[in-house]
Amino acid sequence: MRLVKSGLIAIVTGVVAAFSAVSSASDEYRLSAFADVSGYAQIKSNNIEEAKEFIVARSGKKMDFLELNNLCVLELLVEDFSSAIEICKAALGKSTSTRGIGFGAKKKVEASIHSNLAVAKALSGDLEGAEIELEMALSLNSLDSNAKANLEWLASSVLIAGL
Repeated sequence: MRLVKSGLIAIVTGVVAAFSAVSSASDEYRLSAFADVSGYAQIKSNNIEEAKEFIVARSGKKMDFLELNNLCVLELLVEDFSSAIEICKAALGKSTSTRGIGFGAKKKVEASIHSNLAVAKALSGDLEGAEIELEMALSLNSLDSNAKANLEWLASSVLIAGL
């Protein structure tokens, strides 16, 4: 898929790169980050200190919705869930006003952001909000494997919490 951004063509490798994070011994959730976008190297390295430094350096700078998504993932990696929620929401807000990206590609990107937002909400304790975000993600892209995996993770988390 190709995304046109400010005259540059950014190739998003396989739409997104998936990262799994362990939430308990048996359950995993998945996060989606965009390759060839700032923040990706810090995510891929999984170096928490480097991620924190990157977040501090980028705070207050103007970012597009792809960069905001990667920043949301970084915030999740450093376990700042409230900040991750706000940043994912900002990414979704910016995506609605973004031009130069095809409708189908935009739906896939927004589905990935909703899935990341769902993980942030679930980890902050808002399981109902997380479920709504995952339903939105799957309504935008029913083939999103991360959203499907996160829905399974959420369902098992709810069952465990109910015990």
